[in-house]
Amino acid sequence: MPYTVYAMTNTDDTHIYVGSTKNLLKDRAWKHMNDCKHNRHRNRHVQALYNQLGPDDFEFDAVEVCATKAEARAAELRWVDYYKAASEWQLLNIATEDVSAASRNDDVKAKLSVARQSRTTKDITRARMKAAHQNRTRKSDPVYIQWQDGTETEFPSMNSAAKRIGVTSSMVAYWCKGERMTWKRPCYGIAEIRFL
Repeated sequence: MPYTVYAMTNTDDTHIYVGSTKNLLKDRAWKHMNDCKHNRHRNRHVQALYNQLGPDDFEFDAVEVCATKAEARAAELRWVDYYKAASEWQLLNIATEDVSAASRNDDVKAKLSVARQSRTTKDITRARMKAAHQNRTRKSDPVYIQWQDGTETEFPSMNSAAKRIGVTSSMVAYWCKGERMTWKRPCYGIAEIRFL
């Protein structure tokens, strides 16, 4: 599908925005107007003009059709330069340079890389994270239960113990850690419960 370079103008022919799209022009026009309608257009100049004039004062016209994205970007920049030089038009485009230039992207990547390398996690935080990871329970952890009648059972996992008792595996984990609702264990006939 070809790329279309388009111009969005107000009906007074004083303001212009130049863009390019691979979609149908009517779909791109709808996207612009919908974003403006919900006050979320990325271009503050277009949004301000929409807020001032309303939705009926904009027209969309195709100015050039290109075969590739690179050709469309070059054509878009050419049209931006043309309208920037024309005194009768007020250009609404914010980015009027080739922001996809490799040198700029490489500079940004290098700066981000340096910034990421300078971030360090404090030793205390690292120790807490390690302890939390080691102390977490898994549904496959084996469980030991001593029943009130004196019998003992070893379950291969929290899930199997929970199924036998008739509670959730998280409840079994809480009981094994001694964190919550230990008083409910006798209701299920449990004298002692712990991880193996």
